[in-house]
Amino acid sequence: MRKNIGKKMRRLANRINKYLEENDTTRRGLNQTQLQILNYLMCHEKAIQKDLEAETQLKKSSITGSIDSLVEKNMVRRIKGDDDKRKNYIVPTKLAIEGRKYLEEKLATLYEKIVEGIGMEELETFVAVLDKMIDNLESEEK
Repeated sequence: MRKNIGKKMRRLANRINKYLEENDTTRRGLNQTQLQILNYLMCHEKAIQKDLEAETQLKKSSITGSIDSLVEKNMVRRIKGDDDKRKNYIVPTKLAIEGRKYLEEKLATLYEKIVEGIGMEELETFVAVLDKMIDNLESEEK
């Protein structure tokens, strides 16, 4: 049982990545981390890099590279904070906002496919178990 959990979680993550790749996200030149960043920004309008590190669970250097790439693609821009000039906020551009509908449609289709044939109670239990697993690992890190 122990070996199967990690293997099955990796397999699910790989299938999700494959779905996104096959459904035009890579043709738009976006990788998984960039999609996560854009998705976060669509829900929060702006973020500092630490927010994005926490959201993606990636290191500063990886996030910096992804943000730099998104800036080059005119998907996000960095702006200085009004309250603290040392803070750089990451905000989506008009191009990213216009692409939001496309991304939302792809993610909605993916979600429907993932949960097909699974009841609400089963989903709630699954999410609760995932949350406990994440909490277990995060509490160990502290």
